[in-house]
Amino acid sequence: MKTRFILAAIPLAAALLTSPAVPAPVTPHLLSFQGRALDAAGDVVVAGDLRVRIYTTATGDSLVYDSGTDFQGAVENGTFSVLLGETTSLNLDNTRLYYLEVDINGEEVVGDAAGGRRAFYPTGGSTARDDLEQRLEALEDIVFFSCAPGTFDLNQNPGDSCEFVLDPDGIYVSESDSSASDAGACGLGPSGTGTGNYPCVTIARGIARAQETGRSTVYVADGNYVESVQLVDGISLKGGYRPDTWERHVATSNTILEGNTASGHKKTVVAENLSSTTLVEGFVIKGEDNFEPGGNSYAVYVKDSPGFELRNNTIYAGRGGDGTNGIPGAQGPDGLDGSPGTAASNTSYDCYAECNGAGGGVAGGSGGVRYCGGTNVSGGNGGSASCPDYDETSNLCTTCPSGGAVQTVFDDGQTGFNGGGSGGSGGWDAILSWTCYGNCNCYLPSGSMQGGDGEDGSDGSDGSG
Repeated sequence: MKTRFILAAIPLAAALLTSPAVPAPVTPHLLSFQGRALDAAGDVVVAGDLRVRIYTTATGDSLVYDSGTDFQGAVENGTFSVLLGETTSLNLDNTRLYYLEVDINGEEVVGDAAGGRRAFYPTGGSTARDDLEQRLEALEDIVFFSCAPGTFDLNQNPGDSCEFVLDPDGIYVSESDSSASDAGACGLGPSGTGTGNYPCVTIARGIARAQETGRSTVYVADGNYVESVQLVDGISLKGGYRPDTWERHVATSNTILEGNTASGHKKTVVAENLSSTTLVEGFVIKGEDNFEPGGNSYAVYVKDSPGFELRNNTIYAGRGGDGTNGIPGAQGPDGLDGSPGTAASNTSYDCYAECNGAGGGVAGGSGGVRYCGGTNVSGGNGGSASCPDYDETSNLCTTCPSGGAVQTVFDDGQTGFNGGGSGGSGGWDAILSWTCYGNCNCYLPSGSMQGGDGEDGSDGSDGSG
């Protein structure tokens, strides 16, 4: 691919002749040489090496100067400015026409139509050539350019001249710009784009300004915007702009939008009733975490919006709230009645030896059995008596058995399973105890000989949500 450039050759030191028609001696020269490098597509060649050759003829091998490697790396940001003759000697005749060739990054630059070399006089010769004048003017326009109305050099790179074009149909928002404000006539342009221009701080204000001014696009620079955005029909949002140069980089956008809903369902971007084309592009959109019971979280909430378009965004979901408790379940069935306890029986006078000592006794009735959803809610068994001599009162108080004292043992009923009621009291024996201290005294029981009923079980616990 050939490389195009624009140059001017200006002598810094040369002998001045009174008569350019008379050949002059060859003298050392220093020539200031500037230019701009563009590829065939018109794009800037950002960096590279420069090599300059000067000939005495338009074609053929008549070389008088070759800079060689003097100007390696001379191309920077699409332009170059070197001094010919500063390192390698340059000796020229001021009255003679010379021919110039230039290589950029090892590739020859094509000059004028005369064999590919560009003609010039060191000094003192005729400069009445329209092509040289046009090239000099073009170079001056590049180096000392002025921007057309509505265009600005925000990145301070002469290689791309006035790269920023102000959109008269747009509003600009930047939370990181020190001059940004939501007050007054904000948003008409970024800082540095004309007297009185400054961006708005919030997207909401930018949308409001677009409504006020009848504009259709809100441009948003990189930054962190903590606000919930209600879109307006026909007003698009475009993020992914660098806050200093307003160059766009959608693929690596750092224009972050986080919701800030007061209460209820959380919504970061809301698109409702949008019938006209309304685009959201180039944002990192984060849904809010919702900690309210049953609360939803929407990164982008869309309803009845055929004109809404969501493109080239990165979206993160927020956390929804926990569900509320369900209503209590219906009450379960009552437990079943327990079985009657076993009747007591008479024993001989030595109930200790006959019942207790022999390991005997009478068990109480078994509790009612019921399962609820696999859980055992059966009642407890009734109380058991260890020595149920139920109807003796005094006729056994004649002989004191060995051991001095006998205590009849009895148990209350058992408590039911998993919320079942507590067991009833056990029945008392007719003869509670006796002792022999010279005389035999009988002590009758103070409680009922009839065992008590067990209590009702408590209500079951609520089911899970």
